Amino acid sequence: RLAALKALVALGRDEAIGALVDRIAHDDDAAGVAKPAAEMLALIPGDKPLSAAAAALTEAPAKSRVALLELLTMRAARGEGEAVLKQASDADPAVRAAALKAMEKVARPQDAQPLIELAIAAKDAGEATGAIKAAAAASLQSDDAQGRTAPWLAALKTAQGVKRAAIERAAFGQQFRPRHA
Repeated sequence: RLAALKALVALGRDEAIGALVDRIAHDDDAAGVAKPAAEMLALIPGDKPLSAAAAALTEAPAKSRVALLELLTMRAARGEGEAVLKQASDADPAVRAAALKAMEKVARPQDAQPLIELAIAAKDAGEATGAIKAAAAASLQSDDAQGRTAPWLAALKTAQGVKRAAIERAAFGQQFRPRHA
């Protein structure tokens, strides 16, 4: 069946999208098809495979969601930031980590504030760092210095300790960086 899907992908056929997403979302873990199917889905041009991947995030098992998030990261699917952001607070740590990494590529300016809040609430230092990196990427999408720093300065009111220091570094770094630097 994967060989048939490869042929459809090679032809650039949209018919492969549904079948690939279905294979990813319903991978039983023993078959191990989620990752190769996501890689094939990434080869299909346009936004349709990205929208399908984002929609599948709500129903897929954790390993499959990681594969879908990696696909959205690889393709820098900015239009799917909202779906990816929801995964950043998932119960599974691997899904959260993949979502935060994806947010570095797909984040929009309005995502900075919730990502900073995730960083402040994070119990794990790696997750806090990932959320701060993603929030910095989101902030850089803003056209002006005030837009880049406002969410960071607001967060200083509640952040404490090491997290406050990280937010201060990020906030002051955002103020002086040109857009898309």
